[in-house]
Amino acid sequence: LGNLNLKEKEEIRNQITWYKKYRSLMQFGKFYRFIKEKENRVNFQVAEEDGSIAVLGNFQILQKPSPGFDVLHFKGLKPEERYHVETVKATMDIDSFGELLKHVTPVKLKPGGLILRNARKFYRLPHNVETYEAYGDLLSSGLRVNQQFMGTGYSKETRMLGDFGSQLMTAEIKGGRINGE
Repeated sequence: LGNLNLKEKEEIRNQITWYKKYRSLMQFGKFYRFIKEKENRVNFQVAEEDGSIAVLGNFQILQKPSPGFDVLHFKGLKPEERYHVETVKATMDIDSFGELLKHVTPVKLKPGGLILRNARKFYRLPHNVETYEAYGDLLSSGLRVNQQFMGTGYSKETRMLGDFGSQLMTAEIKGGRINGE
């Protein structure tokens, strides 16, 4: 821990805060193991018995080139209830892009150079930021999430999993109707 920069320590603090909020669910919730839909992907989920909240983990083994869209299926949710779904906030070290960094920055930077070594102390790239509202039956049928990074182009909608990457999504009952229905 002594070698971590301020942003890395902040990331760890955020992860601990998140876990404390969902500790009971993670320890005592109903655990679901999903059948592999893709050879490089494993999904697990923990949900409250009453279907009020769920945390789905999407774990990637190795990144495939041009991977296409992923569809995530939740289990144990109430079909008629409206859920707010969001990814757990995460950031990544800008160093992890290596030579691909030239595709996401407006100027050319040398990987491992002075500018990036200093920038990584104060900045981490937010990634996998997604928010949805949907009914439980739709989430059970499958939620198509944002496209993964394919080697070129980057926007705030791009997911960055990479080799051995992961993302967590929470689904919590929100109540009411979507778009005033």
